[in-house]
Amino acid sequence: MKWSVGAVRNIRTGLDMTLAERLEQAAEAATIGGSPPWSVSVAEGGVEVTLELTALESLACSFERLDVRNLAWTGKPIGEIKRVAEELAARLTYLLEAIRPIEVDPEQCVVQMRSSPPRREEDKSSYYELIVERSGSLSLRRYEKQFGDVRRQVPMLLTREVFRRLLGDFATVK
Repeated sequence: MKWSVGAVRNIRTGLDMTLAERLEQAAEAATIGGSPPWSVSVAEGGVEVTLELTALESLACSFERLDVRNLAWTGKPIGEIKRVAEELAARLTYLLEAIRPIEVDPEQCVVQMRSSPPRREEDKSSYYELIVERSGSLSLRRYEKQFGDVRRQVPMLLTREVFRRLLGDFATVK
């Protein structure tokens, strides 16, 4: 089931809400009916934020992916894409691990970022991966890798407070 901010605007006045607040409100409305995952998307002023939510509780939530499309980045040179990636790395200090650029592809105008260092446990490691592209796309995922095996995507678990902060940072990065 896909919800948009238009479908939930009557719950609370949408005129004075930030994009992040609208996304959180749409996420709350999406969980009222149906079963997970819930695809939630809001757009405003050339920025669209999409979230694939797997759980939303009073204190915490989990989601598979967070995607942002920002028309202001479309067609920008690699220097601008790197600047966006560096701004995000500086802002996202509250996640489980720090995120740093690990690869820059000047031909494709893509910056790949990952947890640095990844979280290591006895038999596995886990990390965030953030991709920033010239197309205006930005995507955040979390992966887990058992030693000797291939990586697999896993849900990100965040408190609601950290979730709000993350949404705000993604929605307002310039």
